[in-house]
Amino acid sequence: MTSGLQRHPGSHVYVAIPSESRPAQSRPIATRNMAYNFIDSPFTVAAVNEASSELTLIVRKRNGPMTKHLGSLAAYCSRGSSRCGETFPIRIEGPYKAAGQFNDVLVREGFDRVLLFAGGVGATFTFPVYQQILRETPQARVDMFWAVRYAGDAAWAATASETEDNVLKNERIHIFVTREHQAKQEEEQVEDTAIADPSARLELGVADTPRRSRNRQALLGVRPTFQRLNLKSIVDGAFQDNPEIG
Repeated sequence: MTSGLQRHPGSHVYVAIPSESRPAQSRPIATRNMAYNFIDSPFTVAAVNEASSELTLIVRKRNGPMTKHLGSLAAYCSRGSSRCGETFPIRIEGPYKAAGQFNDVLVREGFDRVLLFAGGVGATFTFPVYQQILRETPQARVDMFWAVRYAGDAAWAATASETEDNVLKNERIHIFVTREHQAKQEEEQVEDTAIADPSARLELGVADTPRRSRNRQALLGVRPTFQRLNLKSIVDGAFQDNPEIG
């Protein structure tokens, strides 16, 4: 990849882990280690800093080798490891502009009212689209409805805007928290992964634990709604507010 990244809402990259960043194995030809030779996982670009050529990816840790290993690297800091703060080489292919035509239509047609919906890490796609519409059609009324399991899962977006201190304070972004009262399992943690100089190194950080998510959200000054998102009610309400929609 080259430097000078540009912002393309809805774009994605393919990430691969080279041998020097893989889990240590007693046998170099171990099956688990060899699997990394065939894995190029796609991730949506959550944010781009064009000045520093920095990409931000939000990765949900699952049982697959890619996200599981990224999660273990990110956990160094949460465990107080001496390796906290290290960077790791990775390979990135992209970004690929997947939603360009869709975004262009939204902007070109000049819609008066736009509703955007996202669930969990799916906001890495929706959030940049929301920001682009606001930039290019400021007269439009755009609302983004985002359902997350835990308030801390939305914290990454607070600083994802280059123009606002905390974009989540925008009254047009509605966050619905569905499982804040339950204990979150370790394998369901969201890993906040920031890629600095994407052609070379990977910097990782871990999202807040569920016990701290309420305090984290309070510090952000954001008041989410603690209930499930009612899609029908929201859409019906939008039509009632503006009968000319459609």
